[in-house]
Amino acid sequence: MRATAARALDKLHAPLPQLEAAVRQTCAFRETSMAYVDFAQTPALAALGGVVQPAAALPAARLTALEWSVVALARFDRLSSLATPGRLAVALGKVFRAGLHNLQLADPRLEALRRIAVLYWHHGSTLPAAEREAFHEVGFTPGQFDRMAASIDAARAQEKAAA
Repeated sequence: MRATAARALDKLHAPLPQLEAAVRQTCAFRETSMAYVDFAQTPALAALGGVVQPAAALPAARLTALEWSVVALARFDRLSSLATPGRLAVALGKVFRAGLHNLQLADPRLEALRRIAVLYWHHGSTLPAAEREAFHEVGFTPGQFDRMAASIDAARAQEKAAA
């Protein structure tokens, strides 16, 4: 990422006088009004091969504090928490008046995160493709998955070293 940014900056610094001339040509500078520059039309960006997206516009591969707590709590969930209760479990719950606990989270996005985290805690990187797709369909990015996976791997290594 840094190398790409450095190359882009080098390309921008080389034709700086041409960029300045293009800006002056494209804009009508007035003291009382703002100017609009169509940077897609400047020769400097044409040399770069198109419009460069600023880093702030790119989605960050971060998880919120709530999402990190879901990942941490998933460490103690069993794989059976991912399955829906079967007919026998429902029938026995009704007969013995045992309340069936709904282990799913109310928010579909957080539930997808919980499911993928439980699977990753138990199986590592060997995850079903359908679960990964469901994880991405609710709005998570591959970078967020990689960050979660790295965190779980680090916690596993720390547990292994402590044992």
